[in-house]
Amino acid sequence: MVSRETSSITEINQKGVYSGFIGRRLFKIIRYDKAKELLSASQQNIGFKNTDGGIIVFPELSSTEMANWLKQKEMFNWTIGNYLDGKYKSNFGVRFDETSLCVQINNITSTKLKDIALKMCKDLRQGSVLVKDFSTNKIWGV
Repeated sequence: MVSRETSSITEINQKGVYSGFIGRRLFKIIRYDKAKELLSASQQNIGFKNTDGGIIVFPELSSTEMANWLKQKEMFNWTIGNYLDGKYKSNFGVRFDETSLCVQINNITSTKLKDIALKMCKDLRQGSVLVKDFSTNKIWGV
């Protein structure tokens, strides 16, 4: 088991890594919904058939703080909203629910998505985040 202090990436689709929602059940509850969108900076329609990119879920963060970070990094093709339906609690006690803020980022590789998630987790002082990767159809805990 990876401790959250190391900010490593752990796949949570593997049986037994985390308790709570595992695999496909969790994958289905993290999805883009135009009605739940709060902010957007996109040159294309995000609501989407794109297979590159993903959604990063933060347990506690303001949309302003997240948007400022994305703009400072000159990120494009993102949208912010509450895209998690349901509840999830990690083994570290971090709770994710309908109030958790999410950022969907399109047109990036899986590696870049994970790098961005790690950087955001560190820069925005988040103990843990969930990452839904569209190209691999997996959920990662960071």
